[in-house]
Amino acid sequence: MKLILKFINVLLAIFILQNVLFAQSEDAGVSFVFAKKLYNDSMYDLAAEQFHQFAEQNPEHAKAPEAMLMAGKSYLKTGDFNKAKKEFVYLISRFPDAKNLDEAQFSIAECFENNNEFSAAAKAYHQVKIFHPKSSLATKSLLMSALMHKKVKDYETAIEVLYELLEFYPTCKEYNQARLLLAKNYKDMVKYNHAQIELEKILGSTKTGTINAQAMLENARIENLAERVQQAESYYEDLINKYQSGSKKNEQIS
Repeated sequence: MKLILKFINVLLAIFILQNVLFAQSEDAGVSFVFAKKLYNDSMYDLAAEQFHQFAEQNPEHAKAPEAMLMAGKSYLKTGDFNKAKKEFVYLISRFPDAKNLDEAQFSIAECFENNNEFSAAAKAYHQVKIFHPKSSLATKSLLMSALMHKKVKDYETAIEVLYELLEFYPTCKEYNQARLLLAKNYKDMVKYNHAQIELEKILGSTKTGTINAQAMLENARIENLAERVQQAESYYEDLINKYQSGSKKNEQIS
């Protein structure tokens, strides 16, 4: 009889514990939803505190990694880049198998960039591709890494990163943007022939659009820098005629 009573008491304790845990889980869920509402309402200071508190108090909750990410994003919005970076770094170390680590790594790079630490940002952006090569952010990260290298006038490394992008992601939407940035790096290195080779590849694959216009404009600038004034004027004239006539056609259609 005593054994049966003991067994019943154990079952009762388990039942009570399950209900307490369920209630805590329900409260945590409400807390997370509230934090998201604060973020969506642009109340980033409060959202950051709420997300941080949620992750701290519920480290085993399924939403804990997302809460850390959102805390970091909230701090980013407030301009507190150091606190934001701390959240992202802790997320990566605390949850190495979480789904959103590519976003966290990209955001770390953004923190460095916003703090004008461009060399560190270049490395951090590149790490998105290294650790998450299949991420949708991989190509954008390589482009941003190259841009950061260009900002500190490390043109050769920028060019290496851009060729890496072209080699590994030949069908990505940033492909021609990478070629344009390649041309700009070569231009800054006064390697005008190399720059124009990249621009001609863009012009050969796109006949209209912003990237086409930018390539034509860069060609004109290079001719001007090379003191080939007549050729530069010809490029400028072609650019104006092409896009002015396109604009007039659109006006007639509308």
